[in-house]
Amino acid sequence: MTELTTDQALYDVIIVGGASAGLTAALYASRRALKTLVLTKDIGGQLSLTNDVENYPGFEQVGGFELADKMKKQAEKFGAVIKFETVTAVDKQGEQFLVTSYCATCDMPLFRQKRVVVVGGGNSAIDAALYATDIASEVHLIHRRNEFRGEAVLVERLKSKPNLTIHYNSTITQIHGQERVSGVTLQNIEDQSLTELSVEGVFIEIGYVVKSEFVAHLVQMTERHEIVTNRHYSTSCPGIFAAGDLTTTPFKQAVISAGEGCVAALAAYEYIMKQTGRQAINVDWGGARG
Repeated sequence: MTELTTDQALYDVIIVGGASAGLTAALYASRRALKTLVLTKDIGGQLSLTNDVENYPGFEQVGGFELADKMKKQAEKFGAVIKFETVTAVDKQGEQFLVTSYCATCDMPLFRQKRVVVVGGGNSAIDAALYATDIASEVHLIHRRNEFRGEAVLVERLKSKPNLTIHYNSTITQIHGQERVSGVTLQNIEDQSLTELSVEGVFIEIGYVVKSEFVAHLVQMTERHEIVTNRHYSTSCPGIFAAGDLTTTPFKQAVISAGEGCVAALAAYEYIMKQTGRQAINVDWGGARG
């Protein structure tokens, strides 16, 4: 995407999603001196759920979250800005696109001195839980595994909070209340036991279902809600590019998504240069740096 606005700020490129395709696109876009923003719920997507990755070039074996975190830091090194927000709408206004997003934890101050639940096990969930401990009286972090995928330093900080309880190997089976939340029911995955918690707020910081409905009115899509692209990952709407699992590629692999993200970013760079009457500089062979 090109010339997009969000939070009253203007960016050359806004990338929706922080997995292999999105982070690689952010790296290549920022290296082309494009003002780049990544909006994502978490880092790594499905990749971060993989304990051992053995088929990514350059790594005989690496943890999925570790690999995704390396991609994130590399993109940030070249100037990409990454925000943990969820995109709800993309609208075209002339030659620009308006991107609407929200931050799940921005409502946290409304729950001052109240009991809340945070669901998830990645960095976004850990950040939300840490933030909640400074506001809420009681915080419950629900994680369906027995260990976290987030950064070790954040996990240790989390465990030191006196008003936080971690519920491992657990999922929420029911949220109680009508106009307002009054509690949740937890189920332990291992022994199927149920636990009732009295809480007043629930913050969901999980989910790796690929979403594309926010651009359905702008681009051509298949019956499976995949975005149709050409070989340069341009869509039917000029200025919108797509890469990764939401495209029609039949092979959903991290290395393939990364390659697609690279091509999409370079294609977006050429598009922006043409739109602004500038000459694109693409020197990627002959020993030159890409």
